[in-house]
Amino acid sequence: MKTILILDDEKVVRQVVRAMLEGRGYLTLEASEGGEALRLLREARPDLILVDLTMPGMSGIQFVEALRKQVEMPAPFIILTGTDPEEIEKLSEALGARSFLQKPFSSDELLEKIESVLK
Repeated sequence: MKTILILDDEKVVRQVVRAMLEGRGYLTLEASEGGEALRLLREARPDLILVDLTMPGMSGIQFVEALRKQVEMPAPFIILTGTDPEEIEKLSEALGARSFLQKPFSSDELLEKIESVLK
């Protein structure tokens, strides 16, 4: 069974995404900010990370940079954001994201991206 870490500062987003994923048989971990996610990664090795870019404190960009420094082989990640699609496409490439989704997204869109990355 695959494990996915959901990193988003909005509790409702984490709950909705968790319900979508668990309904499809995935195990989930949740973090509301980057530091918490980095601590979780010391204990668990998720197969995929969903990263919100815009968060108070440590942004998603800062999290990705810290992730690369702290974890030898980080899990692939998908960026979740409300940012302009053209801008986020360039940014996701620069960060090394496997994919991105613009909020709001449907469960079908999310699951399609996840399944594509986890193949």
